[in-house]
Amino acid sequence: MKNYFLLMKTPAKIMPIIHWILTITLGFTLIDNSIPLILILLSIFSFILAWFFAVGINDYYDLEIDRITNPERPLVTEALSGKDVKNFFIISAIASFSLAVVCDVINAKIGITILISINLLLGVLYSMPPIRIKSKTPFSSIVIGLVTSECILVGGMLGIVTNLVIAYAIILGFIVTFISAAKDFKDIEGDKAAGIPTIAANYGAEKAGLVFQIINIIGYSSLLLLYFFQNLPLYFIIFIFACVIINFFLFQFYRTKPSQKKGELIYKLGFLLYMICTVLLIIINY
Repeated sequence: MKNYFLLMKTPAKIMPIIHWILTITLGFTLIDNSIPLILILLSIFSFILAWFFAVGINDYYDLEIDRITNPERPLVTEALSGKDVKNFFIISAIASFSLAVVCDVINAKIGITILISINLLLGVLYSMPPIRIKSKTPFSSIVIGLVTSECILVGGMLGIVTNLVIAYAIILGFIVTFISAAKDFKDIEGDKAAGIPTIAANYGAEKAGLVFQIINIIGYSSLLLLYFFQNLPLYFIIFIFACVIINFFLFQFYRTKPSQKKGELIYKLGFLLYMICTVLLIIINY
């Protein structure tokens, strides 16, 4: 039996799964309705399977890039064949969509099916020619930002979509778009060779590091806009400023002597800080 989960082996593939779980959980804490556990689990598994689909289809079409920057990927090492990966992402898509339908049948709504359909479509548009969003814009990570917004909306779709839910969906989707773009710092050479116009590939590591220092300040500062919708405790505001400072020094550290290893460190630590931020927001809204 093929070990398809070799596709999910790296931290860059695993961390988003934790991110989806935390973000959907946050979405549920934003509504007053008591959601049955079965609906929560179905929606979470549906989104995770949609992520499996996105990972599989991305690996399938990124083979030449991975030969340069990710030589340990299972398609490159031939631990899995192209047919194996194709079977993986097709089965993941079918299972994801099926769970979404079951969820909506139980809940007598069609909201989760719509969100998952959009999610799967974004996975196709992100990686598959001829559109292949990642090859068209430096901010292809907007796809991850949009899916983050969808995860927030899951709670509203199973209950009631309020202004607070919409505010969270917009703000967190905006932040994740820029945080996710930091993953490009570890793939500069491969992206250049494949003509993928990331900020790091277009402007070089040093200039891109400066751009992301500015983006980091704008992104985390936007969380303060939540103050217009709810009270934010002092510890959370302090944490926001701590994230800005830590990320500033991370990118400064990267700019002094850029390397793929440092780029991967920035992505891991940056996303870890964001996930801690999500946990704090869950606690605030619980």
